[in-house]
Amino acid sequence: MHDYITYLEETIPDKDSLKLVKTEARKFYQSNTLEECHEMGIRMPWIF
Repeated sequence: MHDYITYLEETIPDKDSLKLVKTEARKFYQSNTLEECHEMGIRMPWIF
């Protein structure tokens, strides 16, 4: 999961693009369990 957070930090620019955030969230949701999605949401408060 740490690798994915690093990936997002490198992918999403300083000025967050809501479209990009939604796209990445959808990709993560489609390839992970609900439990993993929940944990990722807890670990990433900086997105909000």
